[in-house]
Amino acid sequence: MMTDIKKMTKNWVEVREESSPGRIVLRPDSYNLPPARGRRHLDLSSRSQALAKSPGPADKLESVAGTWSVDGDELHLSAPGWEGHYSIEQLTEDLLVISKK
Repeated sequence: MMTDIKKMTKNWVEVREESSPGRIVLRPDSYNLPPARGRRHLDLSSRSQALAKSPGPADKLESVAGTWSVDGDELHLSAPGWEGHYSIEQLTEDLLVISKK
C-alpha cells in the first residue's frame, strides 16, 4: 500500500475512546470530538516536521518538535511520546489508524 502523504499532513488528535490496546485512532483537529481532558495531538507538516503536543501541568498543550517519514504503509516517528515505527492500518481524510510495530 502506498500512503497518500497529503492525507497525512495535518494536525491529528488521539481519540482514546475509539482506540484499543496496540491500536491508536487519530482524527483531524477540525473533527467534531466530544470534550475530553488529556488528548494528545500530533501535527505532521509537509516538510517531515512533527509537533507532539500533550497536556502540561495546567492542562495547556505543550509542544515538542520532532520528525516523521513514511515508507509504504509504515509511519516512522521521532517525536517525544510518539517515538517508534507504526503500521498504517487506515488513512482517510478524517481518520488515521496506526499500530505500534
